[in-house]
Amino acid sequence: MKKNLIAASLCAAMCMSAFGGFAGTVQAEEADPITDIAGQYYSYYYYPSTDFLMDYYFHFYEEIEGVGQVYYAGFCLNQITYIGLYEVVEEETEYACWPDRETQEAAAEGEETPTGTAPHTIYFYDMDGNLVDSCGYDGTYLYMDMENISGTGGENAVYTLDTDTENSVMAADGTYATNEDLSEITLTSSDGEYDAVVTKNEDGTYTYTLTADGTEVILEEIIEETQTVAYSFVGQVAVPGMEDTYGDLVCDLYDDGTCRVYASAMGQEFDLDVGTYEIDMDTYTITIAFDNAGEVATYFTETTMAIDYVQAGADVFGDVEETLEMVQE
Repeated sequence: MKKNLIAASLCAAMCMSAFGGFAGTVQAEEADPITDIAGQYYSYYYYPSTDFLMDYYFHFYEEIEGVGQVYYAGFCLNQITYIGLYEVVEEETEYACWPDRETQEAAAEGEETPTGTAPHTIYFYDMDGNLVDSCGYDGTYLYMDMENISGTGGENAVYTLDTDTENSVMAADGTYATNEDLSEITLTSSDGEYDAVVTKNEDGTYTYTLTADGTEVILEEIIEETQTVAYSFVGQVAVPGMEDTYGDLVCDLYDDGTCRVYASAMGQEFDLDVGTYEIDMDTYTITIAFDNAGEVATYFTETTMAIDYVQAGADVFGDVEETLEMVQE
């Protein structure tokens, strides 16, 4: 069902993406790096703990008529994603990459990253054709030392040609087609397992139907309403499985009396809690009623106002216990 929901969300937005990542790696056969990159995955992964595997990958698509050569990159378990166009040229590029995770972790503090020269360069563009970044490439390895396309933990690393994506944690990519009035979208997955049809209902919702077993999921179009932040409290939260890596823990209080708590890490926002709040103008205290963390009241420090936010078993971040201080822009 998890893969079904992922595919359903993708088709609702009618965007092309690729979920896949890592598996066994092998040496590339004699080939032309410029043309044979199409349809390939290049991946990098490591175990930050015994609990899970952190993966980073590029998927280079075959050229799409009218669009061009499209790539998709998913970093940090697809929490950071990029999509755009790419071009491979026979042009040497200097790179600075660690050969493997073990060497990087064993390096002495201040030790310089090893350097080298790759015979080819991959240029990455946005969908409008504007250059975003570039890196070295030799047909077997992609030398990932880019700054504008990057994910925490996967930088200055050697990504290897991945020829076996059967074990990818989330593998559901393909194509879609629509009828003239967009009332029906047909999804065709690369392996046929997740072929589906999405139909528009009279109430404005959509029904996603998996062809294989008839599983149905009702989709609703999400229209975000703009809210104005009246007060904001910010602290830090540790990113699980990534030593000495922290994100911002933010509690925004909106002018309509509602609030939201989220973690901002690795280029993404993770919702942790919502609620409502009231202000006591006699004591200048804000009382916040969170759905998950319960009722919390602000207090004054020597320099500002603060809250202590505690939630057990929060999604992704586990047990959270942090002090957030009011920030003023």
